[in-house]
Formats: sequence, C-alpha cells, structure tokens
Amino acid sequence: MDVLVHLAANPDRVVSKEELLTVVWDGAFVEEGALAQAIHSLRKALGDDARQPRFIQTVPKRGYRLVARPSEERPFRRHSSTELSLTSSLVEILRELRFLAAVVAAAIGLTLWLVTENFAAPPRITALPFENLGGPQSASLAEGLTVKLSSLLVSLPYIDIAPSTRLRTGNEKKSDYLLEGTVRRLLVAGNPPKALVTLQLVRIDSDTCIFSKTYKLDEEGPLQAQEKISQQMARDVATTLVPEQGLVFQQKTSKADGDSPVRIDE
Repeated sequence: MDVLVHLAANPDRVVSKEELLTVVWDGAFVEEGALAQAIHSLRKALGDDARQPRFIQTVPKRGYRLVARPSEERPFRRHSSTELSLTSSLVEILRELRFLAAVVAAAIGLTLWLVTENFAAPPRITALPFENLGGPQSASLAEGLTVKLSSLLVSLPYIDIAPSTRLRTGNEKKSDYLLEGTVRRLLVAGNPPKALVTLQLVRIDSDTCIFSKTYKLDEEGPLQAQEKISQQMARDVATTLVPEQGLVFQQKTSKADGDSPVRIDE
C-alpha cells in the first residue's frame, strides 16, 4: 500500500526502484524482488496489465510511474466568495479530490485482498510414500526420497502436508491434493543403472492430475544427488500450488544447490 501512496504522490514521474525501496522500507535491507512482488500485488488488486498499463507503468532499467492522473478538466485555484458561490467551490474541490478517492479505494481493496490471501487456508496435501517398482535395488532410494521430500514440504508454512505411511488409507478425501510417486530402474547395456523417479500431484475432488514429472539420476549415486532431487521436487510442488511463494523457495534452494546432477524429463 505504501508503494501505491508514494507513486500517487509523484504522478507522471518515474520513481526509481532505489527511491521506493528507501522510502517504503525505511532504509531496511530488502531484495529488489520484494518491490517487484509489491508491484505485482498492486496490479492484481487494481486489475492492471503490465503490458498495457492503466495505472502503473514499468520503465525498464529506471523504475515505475503512476500513469493515472487527477482530472484536469479545470485547473484548481483558490476561489473567493465574490468569484464563485460556496457550492461551485465545493464542486471544484471534489473534482480535484476524485483521484485521491480512487487511490484510497484501491488501497482499501488491496488491504482486503492481502488479508484474504494471508488468512486463506493453505492447500492440504496427503503425501503417499514412493512406490518401489524397481525391485530390491531401488528400495532404499524410494524410502529415502519419501522421507526427504516429506520433511521439505512440512517446513513450508504455506502448505499443509499430511505424510502417509501407507499407499492408500482412505483419509485422502480430507485433503485437497494427493501426492504420489514411483521409483523404477532403467537398464542400458554398457551403462550404470539409472533410477527413474516419477512424481504427480492430483486434485482429489476432480481426480485431475495438475502436475507430473519424471526425474532421472544414477541409481548408485551419492546421497547428495538424492537431496537435490528431493529439493527439486519440493520446488516443483510448491510452485504449482502457491506460485508466488514457490518462486521465492525456488530461488533460495537453487542458489544453495549450484549445478545439479539431476536431469528432469517432463
């Protein structure tokens, strides 16, 4: 909301990102992504389009500009009692305040939207253990991925995860989504065996698969590879369910991962 207020105080002027970060966050150290997220939320609340802006325009490499302006049908000036009646003066003043009223209304709408978003119940997932279809050689990998992926998803506050120790319990109907996966072996002559890990997310009420990927890694690879593939799966699930929060989680874990040996086949 403070971003909108500052832009409104500087209509038609390009306000730099540095200025907005300094004024709105009062000099506190925040990443530029926080400003981009604030602008995205404002546009969503205002029904604005970044490609054809009616309110907030992005000026590449410079900053942002509020393109909507107060009505300029008649310039504002002070009126004496001898020039205009009290009624005319009030009409003139109200015309000048029309834009401010629109800004206040947008700010209230944005506040209500943010409150709704913040207090909305997080999506609830029943996470089933990975089904081992690769025989005894893949058993430890299936168990390890089940534990690692569940622990990563449990740590995310915007997802309500309910790990299950059985493939089917009947309690899945209490959740919004069902997360299940399989582990298989890929044998190619002359090459070490590979593990194919398939993960899918199903919306329970409509029995619709909204996400599915297959990850490939060395079956006898280091535990670090299992950790990275678990992080990649957690990033994919979070981004699918809660795109904005999932992208933040993706950026953090991607920087920590570095170059990943995991190959993903969609």
